[in-house]
Amino acid sequence: MLIYVIIQSLEESAESLRDRCLKFYKGCHKYTEGLGEAYDGDIAFASSLETFGGGHNDPISVAFGGPVMTKFTIALREIGTYKEVLRSQVEHILNDRLLQFVEIDLHEVKDTHKHFDKASLLYDQVCIWDCHIVYWYCILSKYSFFMLIIILSQNKLCYRTVLYI
Repeated sequence: MLIYVIIQSLEESAESLRDRCLKFYKGCHKYTEGLGEAYDGDIAFASSLETFGGGHNDPISVAFGGPVMTKFTIALREIGTYKEVLRSQVEHILNDRLLQFVEIDLHEVKDTHKHFDKASLLYDQVCIWDCHIVYWYCILSKYSFFMLIIILSQNKLCYRTVLYI
């Protein structure tokens, strides 16, 4: 009985962990989408600023700070690159591994419970058959002794005590 309580507790903990992981996964997914959109926005803004600022050879561009805008454009592109690296790392390290943990590892907890139930049932059947064999042996035995069999089914374990009188 105690083992079932422990298994049930572990299964409930795994289910709670699964729910928390799925919420975290959804948050990570939204964050990666936001980082992807931010990267696209940074690159689009850097491109438009670069187009507006012209080049080093354009006298109008130089007059209102084109070279400074070019440095700013380079910085924006670098920031965008870091955002893209962060997005890919969050997606790979957190999202993919977290989803694998939820779908495979936590699912194995339920499978383990099923395997335990099946093994427990087989064990109980073996204990019952063993008792029947001893009972029929006593009945059909040529010897004159009594055999007392006490079967206790507690905690899904079968204890057998055989007393010879």
